[in-house]
Amino acid sequence: MLNLLVREDRYVLRKEYMIRVFNIFLVASVFLLVSFMTVLFSKYLYVDSENKISFDEKLKIESALLTVDQKTYNEKVAHLEKEFLLFKDYKNIPSVYYSMISGMKTSGVKLNSIQVEYVGADKKIKISGIAENRNSLIAFSDSLKTSEVFETVDLPFSSFVKDSNIPFAIDIKVKNQDNAK
Repeated sequence: MLNLLVREDRYVLRKEYMIRVFNIFLVASVFLLVSFMTVLFSKYLYVDSENKISFDEKLKIESALLTVDQKTYNEKVAHLEKEFLLFKDYKNIPSVYYSMISGMKTSGVKLNSIQVEYVGADKKIKISGIAENRNSLIAFSDSLKTSEVFETVDLPFSSFVKDSNIPFAIDIKVKNQDNAK
């Protein structure tokens, strides 16, 4: 190959050529990086918006389910209280208390035993069981307290020591029907 250029000119040309190649490589790298970041950011925004939508839909579904559960729960309690009023003249029928208490049982509560004791004219009920968590135990206790049949519902604070799989014992004093009238 014939070299028509002087050595110094060849060196300057080679240097310019290398600078141009480096600049093209740098511009291409920046372009690829910017386009990659744009695609990545748009996917992030899409996923984030889908997450917000799904979270909102989940909240709507949960609130609808809670409303339905609350309605069916209130219907069950009203039905059981009506049944109890039908049998209120029969003072020695423990099955009425059993069905009433088991109907008031909330999800997350498992009943082990229900004992009805008759002490003179007073009736006392002892309930023992296991609750999955504190909230389900409190909900069960509150449902018992809202009943017009029971005078007192005693749940010891010692039942709240554990966070999950909570063994509990509830003492209930039944209202005397003679005084309730």
